[in-house]
Amino acid sequence: MALLSIFCLLLALYPVLSINSTGQFLHITDVHIDPNYDLSGDPQKWCHGSGDSRNKSPKLGVFGDHNCDSPMALLEFMLREAKAKVPNPNMIIWTGDSLPHDKYDENVLFDILQKVTNAISAQFPDAVLLPVLGNHDSAPGNSFTDHPAKQQIYEKMFIIWKQWIGQNGKESFTRGGYYRAETSAGLFLVLNTNIYYESNPLKKELVEPDDPTGQFDFLQFELEKARQKGVPVHILGHVPPGAFEEYSVNKPEIEQMPQKYNQKLVDLLVEYAPQIGWIFFGHYHTDTFRVIKNSDGKAVQRFFTAPALTPAFQKNNPAFRVADYNIDTWELEDMKTYYVELDELNKNGADGTRAKLEYSMRDAFGGLDAQTLDAHIQKAKRNGTVFDALIQHNHVMYEANNNWRLNATQRTVHLCALEFVDYKMFEQCLANDTNTNGQIPAAIPLAFGGFAVPFFVTLSSILTLLLPF
Repeated sequence: MALLSIFCLLLALYPVLSINSTGQFLHITDVHIDPNYDLSGDPQKWCHGSGDSRNKSPKLGVFGDHNCDSPMALLEFMLREAKAKVPNPNMIIWTGDSLPHDKYDENVLFDILQKVTNAISAQFPDAVLLPVLGNHDSAPGNSFTDHPAKQQIYEKMFIIWKQWIGQNGKESFTRGGYYRAETSAGLFLVLNTNIYYESNPLKKELVEPDDPTGQFDFLQFELEKARQKGVPVHILGHVPPGAFEEYSVNKPEIEQMPQKYNQKLVDLLVEYAPQIGWIFFGHYHTDTFRVIKNSDGKAVQRFFTAPALTPAFQKNNPAFRVADYNIDTWELEDMKTYYVELDELNKNGADGTRAKLEYSMRDAFGGLDAQTLDAHIQKAKRNGTVFDALIQHNHVMYEANNNWRLNATQRTVHLCALEFVDYKMFEQCLANDTNTNGQIPAAIPLAFGGFAVPFFVTLSSILTLLLPF
């Protein structure tokens, strides 16, 4: 009878034990808070309200506009909604870009970083926060260097984030804005990939151009140590390797890093693929993923970029992600994207609007591992319905972007970007795809060490003009 009672007790506890084996984390990115957002501002001038840019009728929405960066009201609303969806996340991944797409000085930089940090901490006071620097989290934006005399900016950022970076991460962070963080979900290597960014105006002035701030050495050292110990490592960054998935006619390139930096990063991700667990980036503002393939064309890793909270550039609805993972194996089980329809929020207010579940990646793709995602890309090549769903998710249900269809060239660029982050493989994909009818020749080397794909203008491609992230 005693054994039967114990068995019944264990049986009753089984659902609880099963639930507790799943951890959750929140992923937010590209908040882009604009302190100059003005309800009487001009949406064609970043919704700023100074001088002749005032447009007093009609007034802009309290929570933002699809032409502009975020007011604090939008961030605070989205964090409350995130709290409702995941009250006690094991951690919060914050992949950078808190500053606006505008000119600002260091005073504005640190003020906004502190305000965003405070807003997150107010909703999630007990959560582990993993902050990542974005390309706009510098003054001026996009400017990153390895010159020792100009690295005091990292020291000031460390003061804001020291409770999460810790003393063990101080040396690398104050040198280059990157660090290692031990969490309940394992070791995170938090990178500052902005220093490799094509739009970094200081990249030609780097003291150690082959490995600025020693970040590649740091990454390889930590990955090798993890391989020797047989433990997984997670990687976070802002600017991802590879190419942006959207075809553009107003930029000479769509790659995000010069060739040598992209290749070095991709080579490390391939070499240590078995040791790497999760990889997350931001920057694109879109909801997307990438497969990482080795030289044999086998999918060995993947990474995910989360959709932005800012609605700027008419690219997306404001969004955040909630991920489920196994706390024993650290395997990603699912990721769900939640979003708010900005127009509805402005109309009905915070009390009358809730964030909605857009989709589950597990349900949409069948799984989150590299091979499953690669198979989904191949399916999207053959099936227009599958591809259209990718585009719908890409823009987080933003109606203005769901009403147009991509032409053959745009479709090819999108799918090749998802499948290949190695530039040479990407270029070969563009050249070989029959959808282009031979209109995309081999890539042309650029003076800065990257590559450009020759573009040609069509009416539908004009609809996808990009502005700097």
